[in-house]
Amino acid sequence: MALQTGNWTFNGVGSAGNLSVTGVDDQGNVQGTLDGNAIQGFFDSNARKLVFMCTNPNDGSIQLFSGYLFSSVKVDFLQETLIGTVESFYGSGPQVQVSTDGWYANIGHVIT
Repeated sequence: MALQTGNWTFNGVGSAGNLSVTGVDDQGNVQGTLDGNAIQGFFDSNARKLVFMCTNPNDGSIQLFSGYLFSSVKVDFLQETLIGTVESFYGSGPQVQVSTDGWYANIGHVIT
């Protein structure tokens, strides 16, 4: 199954926002933004796994997101959900700190 492009409703790391997937090429490379900040990632269509990273502009941390795609059909509506974890890396050298949190994103459309 391919990763749906468009605006996903995002919730993670304590806040709601927008995950915009603008493109997925034939090799699975993903382009887009998370709340307007560029992401770089990869989607494995066989495993239905998305991995992407970005830099948090508020604190400079590097965030690594990993999640899996689930889908459900209700009558004529397809709901797709990504669910996963995010690791945030703060600081540098021996002072690096890592925190782990959860996230999810949803997108849906009418099946024609």
